[in-house]
Amino acid sequence: MHELSIALRVIEIAREEAARSGAEKITGVELEVGELSGVMIDALEFAFSSVREEKGLENLRVDMHIIPARARCRECGKYYKVKQFYETCPVCGGMNPELVKGRELKVKSVTVEQPDTEKSSL
Repeated sequence: MHELSIALRVIEIAREEAARSGAEKITGVELEVGELSGVMIDALEFAFSSVREEKGLENLRVDMHIIPARARCRECGKYYKVKQFYETCPVCGGMNPELVKGRELKVKSVTVEQPDTEKSSL
């Protein structure tokens, strides 16, 4: 299940970003996942639910945005939706599509909580 390694890497990326900004706590992660990325959304959600507590992020909110797959026909130039990698062009029947969207897997944003400037050290 490579979704577990994806969830762990996303948490690592979020922690790196939080450290760079001097944040105290990670509260959310926003992901873009393409329809043809090879990622099973249900498995990724399960992976996040499994590692949240272990990583001390029980309240971490994970928002996933599914990016629909689109191709451009290299013969007629038309753009069209696809559900698999090599669908023929619905306009000209061309069999050489260029996948232009749908393979994404990226961290779009990380939401953090900054340290309270009013707090004092004891």
